[in-house]
Amino acid sequence: QANIDLLKKTYNSVDDIDLYVGLLLKRVVDPTALLGPTGTHLIADQFSAFKKGDRFYYENAVTAGALNQAEYDAIIGYSLAQFVCENTDGMELVQADIFQHFSNKVLCGSFRPFPINLLLKPQA
Repeated sequence: QANIDLLKKTYNSVDDIDLYVGLLLKRVVDPTALLGPTGTHLIADQFSAFKKGDRFYYENAVTAGALNQAEYDAIIGYSLAQFVCENTDGMELVQADIFQHFSNKVLCGSFRPFPINLLLKPQA
């Protein structure tokens, strides 16, 4: 109710409410979601457009210099949890799904080292 009162003070009409403000104040139905369905759809749609429109995005294999299968598999197999472990001193345990607070924890030592040599290209 407090947010509705603030909106009434700020805007003359419901038609004047900015999209961004509306998205942030939309009631979230799914308790695991950060935004309502409209905001979630807009972000997913924009991310998809960025991926498809970026010829250098690693999953777009239609351009010269695209990743080969081994390079692609190495990137897909690398998780944000592994990245956090490798770049945080003293880290021993991390959530398997870094975005889920109650995700199962895994040992940082259980990750295979990233095969960086696959991505290193000889200098021309």
